[in-house]
Formats: sequence, C-alpha cells, structure tokens
Amino acid sequence: MGLGEFICLARCLIGPALTCLGYNPPHMNLAELPIDDLVRLVRAGAGLRLEAAGRSTDDLVRLAAAGRAESARVVLRGVSGLPVDDLVRIARAGAGFVSFEDA
Repeated sequence: MGLGEFICLARCLIGPALTCLGYNPPHMNLAELPIDDLVRLVRAGAGLRLEAAGRSTDDLVRLAAAGRAESARVVLRGVSGLPVDDLVRIARAGAGFVSFEDA
C-alpha cells in the first residue's frame, strides 16, 4: 500500500469517527494555501483544480511541473487573462498533466 492509499484509508476510517465525537475540522480552502503547500500536495500525488488568478506565472509553472513529475492532474481555472506565452510556459512544464479552464 502506497502512502497516498494509506492516507485515503486513514481519512475514511478516522474522519467519520471524529465527526461522531463532535469534532468538525475546518474546511481547507485551496485558494488560500501558499504555493509551497500546493506543490507538496501535488508531489504527494494529489490532483487539484485551482483558481489561477492572483498566482504568479512562476508559481503556476512550479505547480504544473510537480503535476508532471508525479503524474497528477492539475487544472487551472480563470486563465483567460494570462498572456499566451505564459500559458505556453505552464503547459510545457506540465507536459500533458495540466489543463486550463476559463470559468
């Protein structure tokens, strides 16, 4: 069993038990996480969908490269305002593991 599978199993078993005991953990908002934390999540194998607005192109390139390195899907939303050259840099870094959405 890999680390990702272990973490998923632990969440499935522990999460409901904690809820039964009255513990309600705060929900994580990916948009508020620093880029280093997002890269760590992707390097751990997590795929994610993220608003690109407010993130630097260099940060998005790092995120896309982490997706490629771990074969994890990264979907960047709200990229319509980015220059095509920036989108090309991000796409090259992601090499098939990054997608863009206008929403």
